[in-house]
Amino acid sequence: MELLEKNLSILRKRNPVLAGRLEGHTVQQCWETHPAHNGQVTARKILGEGLVRYVHSRHNPEKEARQWARLIPQGTEILTVLGFGLGYHTLALKKQKYRGLLIIIEADLGLFQRALRSVALKPVLEDPRTQWFVQENPEPIKEFFNHLHPGTLRYRVYSPATDLHPDYYQPIRGMLEEHIFERRLRKAPIFSQGIRKLLSEMIQ
Repeated sequence: MELLEKNLSILRKRNPVLAGRLEGHTVQQCWETHPAHNGQVTARKILGEGLVRYVHSRHNPEKEARQWARLIPQGTEILTVLGFGLGYHTLALKKQKYRGLLIIIEADLGLFQRALRSVALKPVLEDPRTQWFVQENPEPIKEFFNHLHPGTLRYRVYSPATDLHPDYYQPIRGMLEEHIFERRLRKAPIFSQGIRKLLSEMIQ
């Protein structure tokens, strides 16, 4: 509870609405936390009939997170992360000195609550360049991207979390692909129009 309160106190300053939703949220019994082999916390979801799904390594979540973060291309100005899990991969981004806008989209409010209970998330929670969408409807997310300032936009999927909610994330991925294409079109209209024509001919 002490770690939860520390994380919540930081989140209240940056996003009081999200903090309020968490304070009124009932703990979900389908989520369990366990110590990984290296002493960190990992989480798993009970799917029923003896099936469980882990969202981080059972051996070394931090090492797994560093490997994930190293795949982010240099020069990315705006990065959208689909799937937060317990947040290790976003902490790894901060340790690698990612300085751009970070947009985090997580489908499961219960999992996010587990993250606040389990991991010290101060570097991510207090950063004013981090934007949160946790179990939000698609419309506010789409509206945010419609008004997003120019810059190199990329997105990265954290599959152990997104695979639990494919119906939620798939439309968001489609929307992001459309935004990325439109930004490329504005930068190089002739090249992008050629790609669009080619795709149209392939579909026909």
